[in-house]
Amino acid sequence: MQIVDIKEIVPYQGPYSGLLHRLVANPDTGFDKFEIVYGTLDKGLGGGMHSHPDSEKFQFVLEGLLEVTDTNGTVFQVPAGSGILFPKGEEHEAKNGYDGMTGFLVFYSPPRSDADKTKPKSK
Repeated sequence: MQIVDIKEIVPYQGPYSGLLHRLVANPDTGFDKFEIVYGTLDKGLGGGMHSHPDSEKFQFVLEGLLEVTDTNGTVFQVPAGSGILFPKGEEHEAKNGYDGMTGFLVFYSPPRSDADKTKPKSK
């Protein structure tokens, strides 16, 4: 058992500009069945359409607002206190729809095989 202080985890650049990740748990930290990432996304930014072909995903918004678009062009508004579930391989795009920074937790199961190539920097 361990207590995790998100502020103490060294952030690293996510796969696109304005996205910072903090790795909470995955196989590298001793958790083989899931992965948790805390992310922050700057105002007005987001990434392109992508999927996680081997993992189911749940993204829970802690602060701000995510606008998530599916392949049909449907936009889902996901405000703070809400989450969105993604089946394995479902394409999506997430953008910050808030007038400020948006913070969220992402849960992957199993841990991503397509994980970011950028690794957290050690302290």
